[in-house]
Amino acid sequence: MFDKLTSIKAIIGKVKGHTKSQNDFLNYILGMFLSIRTRINFLQFARHSDEYNEKSCRLQFEQYVDFVAINSEYIKQKGSGRYVIAYDLSYLKKSGKSTAGTGKYCGAGPPVRSGCAQKALWGLEIGLVSVIDIGNHTAFHLDAIQTPDSQERKSKDIDLPDHCAQSILYSKDTLEKFSNYLSVDAYFAKKDFIDRILKQSELEVITRLRCDANCKYLYNGPAREGRGAPKKYDGKVDWNQPDPQYFKLAYAR
Repeated sequence: MFDKLTSIKAIIGKVKGHTKSQNDFLNYILGMFLSIRTRINFLQFARHSDEYNEKSCRLQFEQYVDFVAINSEYIKQKGSGRYVIAYDLSYLKKSGKSTAGTGKYCGAGPPVRSGCAQKALWGLEIGLVSVIDIGNHTAFHLDAIQTPDSQERKSKDIDLPDHCAQSILYSKDTLEKFSNYLSVDAYFAKKDFIDRILKQSELEVITRLRCDANCKYLYNGPAREGRGAPKKYDGKVDWNQPDPQYFKLAYAR
């Protein structure tokens, strides 16, 4: 425990932009996260702390903390140097209706995997940005961004892919220092999402197509004679029997 607290203090000390009171609070409260074995909330912090009361904890949590910078310092110390960026949505069960951002979401995550349930469930949703360490066969958490509810997204005239793209681009300078490859699931195989990532960052997107993707072969034959628009496509792609004339083998084991 002492080694972990020493490491936390050293990492927080390297991050610029925080006041001394913030650093002191972060050093103390992150140690509390490692020691409290029950449900963690402001009341539990106050019960286990002899330095901060509930109000002090609430006021400190209202201030901005650059957790991306803190987590980046940890990854630099513990990582192997071979990374891939990953992003996915995670569902959090929340039964109340007063918490900001609650609504019906389809993201997957504990304790209920609403994506597997094939329906939207009431709760919260967060977008998780992680750094996959290829050398150590693990992943490091970098950032978590809460998804705004449907009413807030509608008022800002953005949809969910727009919000997810902005969540990634917000930390693009940090992400590009780790890797130029971003791995996402099939939900993000959308033109608007991929085009925005490619145009506004140096990241390359790795994903797969949805099971109902409607792909067509491009027509490369001679132009037909007569009036009318030129032929663009040459039939639909059957992924069970792809036409080898249109594909080039890039890798085989």
